[in-house]
Parts: sequence; C-alpha cells; structure tokens
Amino acid sequence: MNEKKNLAQQEIAPLTPSSTTPPIRGLSSQKITYTALFIALSIAFNTFSKNTTVNSLSLTYVLNFFAGVFLGPLHGFLAGFFGDMFGFMINSQGMAYLPLIGIASGLTGFFPGLVMNNRALERLYARLKKSQLKIWFKLAQITFSMLLIALICTLLINTYAIYSTVGAVSSKYSFAAYVALRAASQLPIVAANTVIIAATYLSFERQLLRIKFKIKQ
Repeated sequence: MNEKKNLAQQEIAPLTPSSTTPPIRGLSSQKITYTALFIALSIAFNTFSKNTTVNSLSLTYVLNFFAGVFLGPLHGFLAGFFGDMFGFMINSQGMAYLPLIGIASGLTGFFPGLVMNNRALERLYARLKKSQLKIWFKLAQITFSMLLIALICTLLINTYAIYSTVGAVSSKYSFAAYVALRAASQLPIVAANTVIIAATYLSFERQLLRIKFKIKQ
C-alpha cells in the first residue's frame, strides 16, 4: 500500500509548483527595472542633448558606461541601443535614423560591462594588496573600456554610418580624411567623459558597488 502511495506521489511531483522551470540565469526583476530606468535616462539625455554640426555635447558616454557596469554587457547594450533609438524618435531634428549609430550606442554600454565585470580581472583585482595598485587597476579598466568605445564606436561605426549616408560628406572627403576630422573633434569629448567617469567611479566606488550588488540579487 505504501509503495503504491509513493509511486503516486512520484508521478504527481513533476506537476507541482516546486518542480517548475527555474528562472533564467542573470535575469531578475531588479535587473529589468534598472535596465528600464537606464533606458529612460538615456532617452532624456539623447533628447535634450545640444547638437552642433561637428559633435554632440552629451554625457551619454557616462550614462551608458555605468549601465554596463551595473547591468552587465547585454543589458548595458540594450540600455544604450533603445535609449538612442527612442531618444531619436522624440528629437530627430528632421534627420533619418541610422541603425549603425544605434548599435554603436549599445556598444558604449556593452564594452564597459564586458571589461568592468570580467571575472578573471575581478579575481586579479582581489589579489592586489596596496590600495594605490587597486586605483591604477580600475583606471586601466576604465581607460581600456573608453578606448574600445572611441576606436570602435566613435571613429569606426559612427563615422562609417555618417560617411555612407550623407552625400555631402562622402563627396567632399575620403573616408580616411573624414575619420581624421572626426578624431580631432570627438576624441577630446571621449577624453573628457573618461575623466568624469574615472572621477565618479573612484570617488563613489563603495556606493556604486552596493548598487551593483543590489541589482544582481
């Protein structure tokens, strides 16, 4: 009798709530909420940023960087990409949307998420004894992240997107010349954002790590 009862319970067990499919790894309500928050902030930044003919006076680099730090590479990418796309829809200034620029915006969140959350680098950082070395280590991570953004997103993808779609640019400059022109105008902006990011990160590292830990829970 007991054996039949046990067999019956085993047959029913797979249908009980305790045996339901586990949640997707790395996906939580906290992460979804913060991703939506960063997208909303990115929309605001992109909508109200002041644009000139040669550069964009915006702090979206800073915002997307910390989206990647807090949320990881995937959600950092989503925050940057959708923030740029929806921000453009609100404030297009009569221009056509360029998907490549949206991808580049996403990568400004992806690269910091990849570098700043790298487990091997985190283990190496934990082994450092001197606080001065830890500071330099974080500065190196931040600088490398921003270097990837400057070279791949700003100078390569964004430049190609503009060059290939704006006839007035492609008819006047060669691609190499236009890259050099944009480097002169954009690299100082990237450098300024790097300084802001480094100063913010190092000044509020403990508070930022608490937020990061909270999101991961």
